[in-house]
Order: sequence, then structure tokens, then C-alpha cells
Amino acid sequence: MIRKKKSGIEWLEFSLFSAFPELVHGVFFKQEGHSWVSFDKENSNAESAKESIRKLLDCEKIFLPHQIHGVQCVDVYRHFECDLVCDALMTNENSVGLGILHADCQAAIIYDPCHKVIATVHAGWRGMVAGIYGKTISALGERYGTRPADLLVAIGPSLGPQHAEFIHYRTEFPKSFWPFRKGEYTFDLWKIALWQLEQAGVLEKRVELAERCTYGDNEKFFSYRRDKTKGRHATVVALRSSCSG
Repeated sequence: MIRKKKSGIEWLEFSLFSAFPELVHGVFFKQEGHSWVSFDKENSNAESAKESIRKLLDCEKIFLPHQIHGVQCVDVYRHFECDLVCDALMTNENSVGLGILHADCQAAIIYDPCHKVIATVHAGWRGMVAGIYGKTISALGERYGTRPADLLVAIGPSLGPQHAEFIHYRTEFPKSFWPFRKGEYTFDLWKIALWQLEQAGVLEKRVELAERCTYGDNEKFFSYRRDKTKGRHATVVALRSSCSG
């Protein structure tokens, strides 16, 4: 990943998207002076943090759904007014930021360069069990005609295999997940994500996985498993308003 800094804000970008100037994105992580905590009434810094990201990415609006560890993908547009209760968003409109809040869960950006369509996915283990990656890709196909083989997918920092412990995995995980067990109770959720994307038709060479564990890096990343806090990172993507969609 590429580290960037501007106006006192640091963020990470994926190398995978470097060749696409029509795309702006960032993974905004834990840093002094900025609190990327859940954007709700309990956080007095929420709106200012959201506005800082919006200005940095130069988009008109950022959508942040209320995430429920489900599989629904909602198509949003500039003047969308309904409450968003879902774990994936998609759009083909310029200057519309799609955001995901996350700590140990995976936050993925999906881009279809052929149809100029973007999507974001919040994939906790429950969402992965329910198949959120495959269902989001299916939703993109139904709505925009997206072909899985054309997609670019980037997955940011999340819970790594050394710390992804599931002592009740026999009841929580389907048997198809069991080959990804690393220790007695630990699982490689990163490889599960890659496997699910491959099953959905995404090409391995078109996927970038950060391979940075949120639990293992206290300085840069929030981790609910480690700290039991409400701290969240924000991953946001938008199509530039100056590029045709």
C-alpha cells in the first residue's frame, strides 16, 4: 500500500488503483489529532472527521451505512435520502463517496473499470459466512452488467491469521472454511476472502490484499478484539467529478 499525507491527515492507498486517475480513495487509520470513530451522536468529532475526508477526496457527499453484518448491497446516488442499513454500497455516479467503517473487519473496494462502477464492502466473519463478497459481485452484475473477471478488488488492513481466533468455529463456520484453519482455533480470514473472490469469478492478479493485521499494530490501527473500544477506521472511494462516468 502507498502512504499519503496532506493537510495533517495520513492515509493509505492501494497500488492496484494507481493506473486509474478517475478513482480517488483512502484508508484513514488511527492517528493523533483525528478520530475516525463511528460517525454517530456519541462522537463529537464524527462530522468534522467526515467533512475532512470529503474535502480531501474532493467529493460532494459521503455515504456511511449503518452496518449490520449482513449481505445487502444498496445502489446509491447523489440525492439518495433513505437510511442505509446494509454492509455494501455501489454507484456509478461521480463525486459520490462510498464509505465503510471498520476495525478488525475487512473493508474492500471493488472497481469495474469497464462500466465505471465502484462498490465498498464491510466483511466481518459473519458476512463472509453469508457470502457477502459473492453477493455484492452478483448485485453489480444485475444492476450494471459487471463481469467478475473485469473487477479490481482491494482489501485493507484487518484481523490477521495469528489473531483471528474462533473457539466455536465448528458451529460458527461452514466446513468449507475449515481448511483455512492455521492453529487450533485460528483462521486465515485473508485467504478465505481470496478464495471467495475466486469462487465469484474475480481473477487473482486483479486483487490486492493489504496483509496488515489490525490487532498486531496498536500504533496505527484500532482493534476491537485487542482493546474492546469503539474506534473505527474509514475506507472511502469515489469517482472523480472531473472524469466522465
